[in-house]
Amino acid sequence: MPRSNLSLAVDNSRFDVHDQDDHGTTGQVAAAQATASNSAALSRWQRFRALVGAVLRRADALVPSPEVVRQTLINRLGLNLHQIARLQSFVEWGGVYLGVLGSLILASRLGTTVDLITWCIVFTSNVMLIAFGLLIGSRGILVLQGAIMGTAILGIARAAMDLTSKAVVPMAALGDGSSAQMLEMLMLLERAAAMGGI
Repeated sequence: MPRSNLSLAVDNSRFDVHDQDDHGTTGQVAAAQATASNSAALSRWQRFRALVGAVLRRADALVPSPEVVRQTLINRLGLNLHQIARLQSFVEWGGVYLGVLGSLILASRLGTTVDLITWCIVFTSNVMLIAFGLLIGSRGILVLQGAIMGTAILGIARAAMDLTSKAVVPMAALGDGSSAQMLEMLMLLERAAAMGGI
């Protein structure tokens, strides 16, 4: 005969809040510990929210409104609204295309020299999309592109260091440093130059 669902019920009697230990009610102690833990986490969360709020309020003061950016472009560069609209479209889509191109090249892992050029492409994309974010007044785009620009600067520095370290490696790879090997290499280079090979 199959068992019914009622026979599978869990016995909750061992979790009775009226069980006593030497120091009082177990349920009360557990509740007090949970409350203390929750209040500590809540206070950390409140401090974090206050910090983020202060940073965003300061960022609002630093980022000019789209109207201020447009007026600056009109007054200082002499652009009209049609030219500003074309500039906005150019920096938006140019930044998107360069970002996609840079991501594809980086994902294909073509080599150190290409990595350096690609990180410069990504950096240019970030500059263009930051300009777009300023033109439309989008703080989200500004924060995102600022963070990605930081990674692009790190990538440029890493690729430049890799490139300079690989430029030193071929000299060390010429041999154990014996002058005979160096002389032989120089003679081969002179013969190639004399024959027009270099």
